[in-house]
Amino acid sequence: MSNYYKRFNKSEHMGFLPTEKAYEGYKAIEGSIVGSDKDGEFVLVRTEALDEFIITSLSRQDFRSEGYNPDNLSDEDMQGFADEMAEHYIEDGSYWDDIDGYGQSLELEPYDNEDEEDE
Repeated sequence: MSNYYKRFNKSEHMGFLPTEKAYEGYKAIEGSIVGSDKDGEFVLVRTEALDEFIITSLSRQDFRSEGYNPDNLSDEDMQGFADEMAEHYIEDGSYWDDIDGYGQSLELEPYDNEDEEDE
């Protein structure tokens, strides 16, 4: 069993504010840990419980491929760029448009999450 956790803040963190429904969903995952600190309330969820799939990654080689020398960029710089890129993908709506498009093209059945709201 993995001991790796992913943190989700209830308040805005790095420009991302999860919906109340999503935040409550994270809290409901078995084994999650709810706490608070100087940044407010948060929930820690075991990564293996998230059922997530990586979309992409960012590397220094990506900069080289585009003709830039990234050798002076720190790991913190790179993580900051990756966070910003992920934020833009969510905020501009294209992420949700892609999810909707795949759902329609694969003719997935509608999902009724009313039961989850009652729990």
